[in-house]
Amino acid sequence: LLELAHLGAPCEHYAILELSGELRARQQRTIAKLAPRQAHQVEWLGAIPDKIEGCVIANEVLDAMPVHLVSWRAHGASEQMVAATTNGFAFTERPLDPALQADAAEIASDHPLPLHQLPDGYTSEIHPAARAWAAELARRLTRGAALLIDYGFPAAEYYHPQRASGTLKAHYRHHALDDPFYLPGLCDLTAHVDFSAIALSAQSAGLDVAGYTSQAQFLINCGITGLLERTRPNQARAYLPIANQAQRLLSPAEMGELFKVLALSKGLGEDWLGFTNGNRVHTL
Repeated sequence: LLELAHLGAPCEHYAILELSGELRARQQRTIAKLAPRQAHQVEWLGAIPDKIEGCVIANEVLDAMPVHLVSWRAHGASEQMVAATTNGFAFTERPLDPALQADAAEIASDHPLPLHQLPDGYTSEIHPAARAWAAELARRLTRGAALLIDYGFPAAEYYHPQRASGTLKAHYRHHALDDPFYLPGLCDLTAHVDFSAIALSAQSAGLDVAGYTSQAQFLINCGITGLLERTRPNQARAYLPIANQAQRLLSPAEMGELFKVLALSKGLGEDWLGFTNGNRVHTL
């Protein structure tokens, strides 16, 4: 809100979709403190509007959606389900339902290696909920754009032969854990995003794929270095925190490469500044 005002293009209406009452209260306090002049432009929603004309920004939304965990073997594929045992929760297998069978067969047919050359039990995720969300967004977006920012890969990297155990992780107090059953209910469970699947679902539902690149490339194209130049390096107390924030966003060892930006649009023809250089749409 503050940056748009600084650029002379103030936001007319800003809606935040937030289901957590605690987070909603924190957002309201933050905006009232840091952007009081813009507070009247903001409203909070409990659901996606039926019709949207504008820009949708989904930052780390897709990675939190539920996934199906599937294991491929020489004799076929099966789904990993959760069972209660005397020692707590554990995985157990069951046959795939017809919809997942089709998805698993498509992934297997596109895989660079035949299944018999993969490690037995090669496991990864299938994302029907995220694909359905992208298609529903396409139906509700009458004109405008959507920026999806998340960590993930195109399908060729997502289902790489060496990524044999998938991407499902548990996160607890800023630590990433391999055990999804650690402290059930207290850990955040996430999976990386298959951006190819999201782009294809959105495109099939009527959206244009306007761009796809790394977060670092997107931010550099959009002029993040100009933001740093607003504060002089010799003003260390003010400059160092901003430089550290930029380092975290841009560094390949931090968020710069793992996080990607996918842009979808409807009724817009112009090129996007964020994809001027380094557009990777061809990798999807």
